[in-house]
Amino acid sequence: MGQVSIKNKRGQAAVFVIIGLVILIAAFTIFFMQRTAIEKPVETQAEKQPQFAGHAELRNYVGSCLQRAVLQGLEMMRLQSGYIDIPLGSNVLEAGGDRAPYWLTADKVAIPSLGFMEKELGDYVNKEVISCVNGFKDFKNQGFKVDYGNIKTNASMEKAVVVNVNFPIAMKKEGIAFEENDFVYTVPI
Repeated sequence: MGQVSIKNKRGQAAVFVIIGLVILIAAFTIFFMQRTAIEKPVETQAEKQPQFAGHAELRNYVGSCLQRAVLQGLEMMRLQSGYIDIPLGSNVLEAGGDRAPYWLTADKVAIPSLGFMEKELGDYVNKEVISCVNGFKDFKNQGFKVDYGNIKTNASMEKAVVVNVNFPIAMKKEGIAFEENDFVYTVPI
């Protein structure tokens, strides 16, 4: 009877060792599969990054102009009751150098619509980005040949302020050429 219980204990121990190995192999497999799944999007993202340093500089340059224009435009709208350019004939409250139109008067309601604010922000961003890039003189001074087209901006104010800018830009230097067209800046509400 003593020998049977030792064999049973050895058999049970072998079963536990096998189960432990299966769990260990499963854990390693899951770990490596997750790691591979995480690395692949990063590799894909890296492939989408500009291949030429000037390309990255261009994206950052226009992106910083876009960011500044959007934030300035939103701040003006905040301070001026939803307007960037206060309409002529608006009743205006002036305090501390700031001007804000009344939305309600005795004879009219003048609350700007969401569509109006989106268009006004888009128009403001167009003007400011063109002014900011200054004909890409900084790039031209570095020896780049720069051609660019008309800028078109679409602002959307829903769950976030999303400003999409289509601004075709083609740059060339020392036989390397690249183009960039679309820029996006998002501000959470």
